[in-house]
Amino acid sequence: MLGDSGTAAKLEPHIIDSFSSSGTKTVYFVGGAGVIGSDALKMMERTGSKVIRLERAARGETAFQ
Repeated sequence: MLGDSGTAAKLEPHIIDSFSSSGTKTVYFVGGAGVIGSDALKMMERTGSKVIRLERAARGETAFQ
């Protein structure tokens, strides 16, 4: 869903369009600003969805295990 690794990811335009048209009420982002940039959150907020970032102090704490 998100862009390349190595830099803070940004949302692709087709993802924004999909959320805008689906009427999604809440979107959860898992990861800190180093992985998902604040611009991505702002873009999603503009769709009218409530945006919640889930992050922890240590990178591994949000990793799937």
